[in-house]
Amino acid sequence: MAVYKNRVAQPVRIHTAGAIVDGLLTLGLGQRTLDELNLDSRPMLVLQEPALQAGSMSLTGGSIGINKTAIIMGLEVPAIGAALARQGHEEEPLRTARALVRLHMATGISIEGSIVASPGTDVMRRLNQTGRRFIAVTSAALRGPGLDGATPFVGVNMGHLLAVEVLLAIEAALEEAADEGAHGVAAAR
Repeated sequence: MAVYKNRVAQPVRIHTAGAIVDGLLTLGLGQRTLDELNLDSRPMLVLQEPALQAGSMSLTGGSIGINKTAIIMGLEVPAIGAALARQGHEEEPLRTARALVRLHMATGISIEGSIVASPGTDVMRRLNQTGRRFIAVTSAALRGPGLDGATPFVGVNMGHLLAVEVLLAIEAALEEAADEGAHGVAAAR
């Protein structure tokens, strides 16, 4: 990710039904990829330096606008054209509730990773909230046709989601208590 005076250029990989395109997504400082995906006032996701990774689309350089309704998912990648990691990414311990989930996409792709939830709210309730087209999945492992890798972030279009399995729910209070207990044991030695 390149940082400029008041902007950030985040390399992303955008999956649609007919193509996979890498490019640089320009974000404001403090803005996240998910924020731009969910911004309804801009129906097109604009990428600089687009590079076709799969599919059939004639790209001549410059920039490309991809209709957000056509996006199945958007991944943050280390660089344009970079291969996905083969192993899952480990997150730092979070101070929020989250769930480990498996998402089944209409395209045959499955995604395993974490979804953050408000304390006391289960993930299914969060997924049923209206107003957000994309949901963030972190520490994601992706499997499917032509896809086998991991990424720290993927924004998943809810319109292409077939089913969600909750594999494990983690409450923030339990994780904080476990961290405190571990520090107490280390201090006692």
